[in-house]
Amino acid sequence: MRAYFDQMIERLKDPVQVSPISVDAATVWEGLTERLAEATAAQLAVVSDPDIRGGEPVVRGTRIPVYLLQDLTTQGATQKELLSDYPSLDEQRLRLVLLYARIHPRPGRPKKRPWQMLPAQ
Repeated sequence: MRAYFDQMIERLKDPVQVSPISVDAATVWEGLTERLAEATAAQLAVVSDPDIRGGEPVVRGTRIPVYLLQDLTTQGATQKELLSDYPSLDEQRLRLVLLYARIHPRPGRPKKRPWQMLPAQ
């Protein structure tokens, strides 16, 4: 698979000129393949098993819920705090799990309904 990507990059070495716009397709392709590899690694870092927390996505090899980590970072928890609270995590797995949470938003309806938060008139 990597050989295929390298071959595509070689084909895209010369920038493509379209009117006054020039696109460096090789750089775009490299960025795309890096982001795809990162997303694939994030997918592999998470498991969703009905026997573990009812199928809620958790960090592979643990029972740490993915969306709990996302909520904690949203509330202001730092990476250092999360790593000290969850010693089974390392920096790379934490980064991948948070990427997974961004790529796969929590299913279901939002907990807060914006129309109910409006002041009464």
